[in-house]
Amino acid sequence: MGLNSFEADLISIFLKSKKKYLRLSSRLKEHHFRNKTLRWSYKVLQAYYAKYAKIPTIKVYKEELLKTSFDSKKKKQYYSTIKKLFARKPKTS
Repeated sequence: MGLNSFEADLISIFLKSKKKYLRLSSRLKEHHFRNKTLRWSYKVLQAYYAKYAKIPTIKVYKEELLKTSFDSKKKKQYYSTIKKLFARKPKTS
């Protein structure tokens, strides 16, 4: 499952910066993401932030994945992508 560079960078930035998430989140919707994994990760981010006013951790994503009806292979793929997003060093200006 390839990651669109811009979409992955955007999610990665949001996971590292609450300020940047808040600046753009009102204009950005989950349907703006073409990649299904990134769409799901943004949906989790939105829901978690709306409930707790915090950016979710990788542990939160893992817990949310366990709640899904995804098969184990898909869960592993999604978790692998999420780990990459947390480790990613996006280019920002």
